[in-house]
Amino acid sequence: MNIPQELMAKPIENALQASLSPSYDLPFSLVRRRMGVEHNPEQELAKVPNCHYSVCDQLKGGISGSLLAGAPMCAAQELAEKFIDAAKNTSIPMNKETRDALIEFAKKLTAAEKNTPPNYAVAPYNPVSALYCHKPSKHLELLGLYTTQNPSNNASAFFDVTTKKVIMLGDRPETKPPVFESAQNLTKTEQV
Repeated sequence: MNIPQELMAKPIENALQASLSPSYDLPFSLVRRRMGVEHNPEQELAKVPNCHYSVCDQLKGGISGSLLAGAPMCAAQELAEKFIDAAKNTSIPMNKETRDALIEFAKKLTAAEKNTPPNYAVAPYNPVSALYCHKPSKHLELLGLYTTQNPSNNASAFFDVTTKKVIMLGDRPETKPPVFESAQNLTKTEQV
């Protein structure tokens, strides 16, 4: 492996460029990621006042994982539903301000940007978008909210975490944001 001296002078700045260039014989390639560029949901949860440990401490571990590229497409929404379940559970000691803040946090989590991988099949390896969750939420507060896409992602290509393949826009309903006619689509049992 022959690494030119000019690259060694500024290794961090030049590592990405060098790893993608065929003129350098490097045994690796680096790929830019955006995780945490947007607001970090875990930092948002820390702002919830007086959050009971049985809620915030036990559920916060799933936040980052629900937004990773390998997470199921509805993982963030399902975790957000758990936060709302806890906020509405009167047996957990919390005041109204905390309950309201947890519900607001759940909304932000549902709409948070999900990390996605690049499409290695097509140069220049631009990141693809995340598939949208089309499962109606069991909570009215989350209806109409869906994953935010990185504006620099390829808007016509989507990563399917189950097949590990790229899906093109229009090939499946999950390539477009969900449209729920109204909250009336929920049954009484789903409106917890």
